[in-house]
Amino acid sequence: MKKLFSFVIIAAVILTAAFPCFAFGKVEHVDKPYSIKYSVYDDGNNERVIVSCLLTDELAQLTANPGNGITQAYGYVQADYRIDGGDWHYTAEWDTQPDICDYGVNFSSGATVTSFDILYLTNQKAVDNSGALAKVLENGSKVFDLDNHTLEFRLRASVGYISSGSFITHSDWTEVIKVERKAAPELPLEFDAPEISNLQVHSSDEETPYFTFDVKTPESMKEAQSAYLAYVPSGFQLKCLVDYGEGWTDTAMSSMGSFFSNEEKTVRFDADKFDDEKTFKFKLAYLIYDKNDNAIYSDESETLKIVAPRWEEGKGVLHAKCTTCGICTPVFGKCAFIVFGIAAAVLVVAAVIVKIQLDKSKAKKAEAEAERQRKIEEDKKKFNELKQAKKEKNKKAK
Repeated sequence: MKKLFSFVIIAAVILTAAFPCFAFGKVEHVDKPYSIKYSVYDDGNNERVIVSCLLTDELAQLTANPGNGITQAYGYVQADYRIDGGDWHYTAEWDTQPDICDYGVNFSSGATVTSFDILYLTNQKAVDNSGALAKVLENGSKVFDLDNHTLEFRLRASVGYISSGSFITHSDWTEVIKVERKAAPELPLEFDAPEISNLQVHSSDEETPYFTFDVKTPESMKEAQSAYLAYVPSGFQLKCLVDYGEGWTDTAMSSMGSFFSNEEKTVRFDADKFDDEKTFKFKLAYLIYDKNDNAIYSDESETLKIVAPRWEEGKGVLHAKCTTCGICTPVFGKCAFIVFGIAAAVLVVAAVIVKIQLDKSKAKKAEAEAERQRKIEEDKKKFNELKQAKKEKNKKAK
């Protein structure tokens, strides 16, 4: 018992050392946002600062599926700012009420990319918060006077979670970033494909068949998404293309978003595709529209195959309908009558071959027995001849 207790203690120590942010029921550490991008965006009337950033996979995992004694977790990115080197707007209340700050965003459960505005000047509160930084032009447009004033910001991630109680843990603040008016960079036009894993087909009598799979977004695609959100702004979509044998078509997926560390997607088969058991193909690609509304696709994922079971409303899952006879239950995807017919023919041929071999064996045995009897008869004849010759010789001697 003592050995078992010691083993449990050692295992707990090892797990805590390996995953320091996951002490049981407690979050000791939160990763701060990274790869921060921003732009001073003019919507034609008023300016705003658009900020985008990436969140680590560990943080995404914490908010999507925390486990380890934590029943629920939610995340918030806080944005703190200062003008002309003055005081930061952070107060101690931010530590207990993450969304009390004026700027920031709740990020979706499991998200790895997020974006938000700082000081959107169409809002009077933002104009007041900007002070001398906000300038009103003759046409009424509101812009940032970055020639005569400075604007700086920093970010941190806050995670609220529930275990034995309700708790909040914050990341460190990021480095301070000074906002400058600059031209948008050349945004990428080529993108890596989504990564698919854990493909499964689900079927039951109660609901139409569907398939699920996990999608992991490559780090390069997260970077691209963040860049587009900061400068266009336009977000990527994740497109699922399915080929039912008549060409590729766009198919709807159930999903909370496309830029998660590892998110499960669900696709339901078209109800009119259940006539027979069929093999379908599907693949994924990211899609985004540029400033000129041109569609740009990423590389496509590998093409995977799915077998849709035969299914009918009110009957549920049925055996696959034979495309040859329309009656039998196919064996290995082939007509059962053909399969069993071929099997019977093989058995008949095998029986004939066995019979021929047995007949040959019997013939050889009979031939060997005849040869043995012939030799016996020859030996007997020779013996009798010698015996007769001996008698005649004895007769002459008398």
